[in-house]
Amino acid sequence: MNIYKSRRFKVNKITMKTTIKKLLTGAIIFATTAAFACWYNTTYYNDYIYGINNYENHTTAIANASNSSTTDYVVKNNMIVDFPLSISMKLAANTVEDSANLLANELNTVICMLQYRVLPDGEWRTVAYQEFAPNTISDDMPPAFWLGRNNINPSGLKEGDMIMVRLYVSRGMKESGMLDSKCDKTLNDNRLQSLFEYSINKSGIVEPAINNGLVDDLGGAWLPQNVVTLEFSGNYRPTR
Repeated sequence: MNIYKSRRFKVNKITMKTTIKKLLTGAIIFATTAAFACWYNTTYYNDYIYGINNYENHTTAIANASNSSTTDYVVKNNMIVDFPLSISMKLAANTVEDSANLLANELNTVICMLQYRVLPDGEWRTVAYQEFAPNTISDDMPPAFWLGRNNINPSGLKEGDMIMVRLYVSRGMKESGMLDSKCDKTLNDNRLQSLFEYSINKSGIVEPAINNGLVDDLGGAWLPQNVVTLEFSGNYRPTR
């Protein structure tokens, strides 16, 4: 056999093995990512829409009196509001050790989007997007207008029209819900249930099941603290 051809054959075999190894590694990484791309655990359930226009509370979250690892939620919807809207939110801390590695930093980078859609058939519109690097949100930070003020102001609506607003948060491989969902699984007359009361324990289990056990989410794994339906008053408020 020609020595050159023999060497080339060996090189090709090595190249082929390397390529296969890379493909297998990529497949394993993809499978692992898919396996861990689940919804929030308790740590991240602390992200939620807090209030509307500085005075209407959407979510009240309080540590359970008998179990500090469980959080009790009271969530209100269908408030009558003036435009434009300012949405305040509570974001959980994203602190990491100073010596954290690249993966730890990636997992603690918080990606947020504020979106709205006009009900019943409107598509989602993103009005604000921001990435928060690790160590930019501390444990004691109160609710704030992290994504700006007065940035939801749909045109052409009349008194009584309904809109839906949601806060999307992603931390590493975990997210608050599926972006392609319209969160309309439980809508009735363009409205979500006016009042939700539930608890989330340290395992991320919602108790009792939302909407009297009929469903376990609003659609796409979204929970009520991150989604709100609002009724337009027909009035516009001054901005500053």
